[in-house]
This record gives sequence, structure tokens and C-alpha cells, in this order.
Amino acid sequence: LASPHVDAPWAAPLLLKTVAESAAEEAEEWLRAVRYAVRGEAPGEGSDDVLRGVLAADGLLSSSSTTAREARRLEAALACVSQLTSGKSAGSTESTLAGLAFQEALVDELADEENTPLARDSRAVREEAAKVASALAGAHLAPEGARRPAELFHGTSETTSEILERLRAKTAALLESFAAGADEASRAVLLENPAEAPAKHPRASETETFSDARTLDAGPLARQRRWLEGALLTVIQLAKHGEIACPVASEVVARCIPAILRAQETPDRDFALVAKRALTYLKYVVFPVGQVGLAARGALLGLRDDNWHARAAALKFAQAFTFRHAFVLDGATRVALYEAVVEATRDPQIEVRALASTTLVGFLRGGAAADGSAA
Repeated sequence: LASPHVDAPWAAPLLLKTVAESAAEEAEEWLRAVRYAVRGEAPGEGSDDVLRGVLAADGLLSSSSTTAREARRLEAALACVSQLTSGKSAGSTESTLAGLAFQEALVDELADEENTPLARDSRAVREEAAKVASALAGAHLAPEGARRPAELFHGTSETTSEILERLRAKTAALLESFAAGADEASRAVLLENPAEAPAKHPRASETETFSDARTLDAGPLARQRRWLEGALLTVIQLAKHGEIACPVASEVVARCIPAILRAQETPDRDFALVAKRALTYLKYVVFPVGQVGLAARGALLGLRDDNWHARAAALKFAQAFTFRHAFVLDGATRVALYEAVVEATRDPQIEVRALASTTLVGFLRGGAAADGSAA
């Protein structure tokens, strides 16, 4: 596979089949073999058969579980993307076009509204899809990042430049879809799973069980929840690996803050944990100067949200956000955050009032209010 001098059409399907059937403790070694096959022994000698096989899942059809097959296929796709954008696979124009076509096909798959792996039933599949989305964003949207695809290949044809530009636009559109749909999806999560569901919606009959209620998981609201979880998992990956520093990603994440705050508490504990993880990572993010105001607006919207869990989460986020951006916050934004926290001390929910008092003390100690506004 790594040598163009050997004609072995059976090799790529066999390798991918082995990847699919390998035990968890052996998977990493086989994924390294996938990366080696994509890289090749020398520049331009990587195997395009592996790329085509990953897209078509030709070598994964004998896996015992459809879910396991899909998750492992996305692991292999991530290995391919990592190798293609690592700077070590710079090859001929022909190889470049094959690699870029592979990445474009992945972006199209992730952006498919009807069949995106970010909204699959399996959380394992959603997690792997989020990793792929983050890797593609880091490769094509971070101009000062570690991966700069325009410089990774010898190919400089007009066709290559056009594909790179199209890839950038499609990757940006994928992230933009998160910001565009997050608010509606977060409201759908609460509509499907309101926090007081047992009190407001008693069982229709004595024969109805909790598992019966879970059959609703197949409905359109459940799909929105799964899609939102996929988006949140992508946000986690962007923050975890630093791709959030690029302007496009940071703007999208800042616009998603109100939805992330609103999704902190739901009866689906696994989903709530993903939302909490996303917010935890965002507390440590330093937003670019141009996006600080947008992120602050997200915190302010959270502090005024109808859901008290969102207001409580916004208080925790606002304190960390103000501390990390103390030297770049303008006076008006600083005062607006301070006044919103003061208002929260009169919140009808006691938990919010308690958090507001703690947050307010932190603001006063840190001089969060401008001039004499603290008085």
C-alpha cells in the first residue's frame, strides 16, 4: 500500500477489514498502519485506495456491529485527515487532489442534514465524528495553526487552489450550521425533556413504564438533541486542541454560548454531562479580541434566560470569563456584566441568588465594575 511499485488491489480492503475487527487495545496500532499507507514510503506514494475504502467503508462490512463499524470507520478517517494535514504527506499534484477530494467528501458527509454522523443514535459515532470535524476545522480554518494545507503539498495548480478554497468555505459553513441551529435545538431539548417532567407529565396509565417513555427518543426532537450533542462534542474538541483560536471557530462558539448554558440540566444525564464538559472547556478559553464582545453577549443572554439552570451556569461562566478577559473587556461590557450579576442577587430562585452573591464578591475583589459603578 505504501509503495506505488506494487499492484495489490486486495491490500486496502484487507487493511480496513482488520482495522474494523481489531480489539480496542490493538486499534491504535492498526490506525498507525492506515496513516503509513496514506503517507507512503516517499512523497506522493500514498495509497488512494485506502482513502476510497474509508469513504465507502468497503473493508468494514464484516464488522459484527453497525455502530462499531461506523465508529471505527470515522477513527480511520481521522487518521487519514491527520496524516494528510500533518505536513509529512506533501506529494505530487495528483496525490494532493486525491487527499483534498477525500477531505471534501468528509465535510459533505458531516454537513448532510439528513444523515450526518454528528446526529447518529450512537454516542461513540458522534464522538468520532466530532473529532473529524475538529481536525478539518483546524486544517482549513486556522491560518496560524499547526496545520496549513495550502503549504503542505507540492501541487500549486489552479484546480488545487480552487479545491482548497472550496474546502475552507464548506468547513466554515459546517461550523456556521452549529451556531445557526444551536438555539432552536437547545429549546427542543428542554421541550422534549423538561426538568420537571415527572411532576408536570404523570404517567398516562399504571402500565406505562419509563422505558415506554424512552421510545420517544426516535422522534424529531430526539434527533435535534443528538445533533446538538454532536455540535457540543465538536466544540469540546475545538477547545481541547486549540482550533478555537481561529476567528471562524471562535465566533461560532461564542454564538453557541447561550445554547450551551441552556442545555446544562436535562433528565438525559449523559447529554447534560456533555453540555457541562463543553462549558468547562469554555471557561478556560481566551477568546480573540474581536470575539470577546460576542462571548460577553452570550453570557448576558444566559443571565437573562427563562431557565434558572441556564442563569446559574451563566453566573459561573461570567466569573471565569471576566477574569480571563479582564484586560480586553471594554467598560460598557464590564458594567453590563456587573449589573446583570447584581440583578441576579434578586432572582426568584434561591440557588441562583446564592451563586450570584459568590460571583458578585469575586467581581468586587477583582475590580470588575468600572469607575464608581460598584457603589
